[in-house]
Amino acid sequence: MARPGGRAMGGHGRRIILIEFNELCPGLLNRWMAEGRLPNFRRFHDSAQVLTGTADVTK
Repeated sequence: MARPGGRAMGGHGRRIILIEFNELCPGLLNRWMAEGRLPNFRRFHDSAQVLTGTADVTK
């Protein structure tokens, strides 16, 4: 949890930025990055921790 001014309450002083992209298709993004169509997104992707989830559509 952060305090006003961006200082972490745990005293670590480390800041993070969380960016969530909803409704993106990982297969298409990977293909377009491999084709060189998204060079800036590729650099961002390669320097980030990427987590991919799946939806439960069995109900």
